[in-house]
Amino acid sequence: MFDEKMALITRKAAEIGRTTGSFADLLTASSASLEEVNATIHETVADNEHIVTTLDRTMQRTKSLAEFH
Repeated sequence: MFDEKMALITRKAAEIGRTTGSFADLLTASSASLEEVNATIHETVADNEHIVTTLDRTMQRTKSLAEFH
């Protein structure tokens, strides 16, 4: 009986170890994905700032041309 219980405990411990390992792998992958998303957001913000600056310059030039004519 003792051996059966020890075998069960050993199997359950191995199961928990596999599950914990899988969970740790999942967290690592999720963290990497979040870092990727964060980098993409920063790139998008930089692109948007560039677009806004370009539009602002275009608007100023258009305004200058309209005032000239």
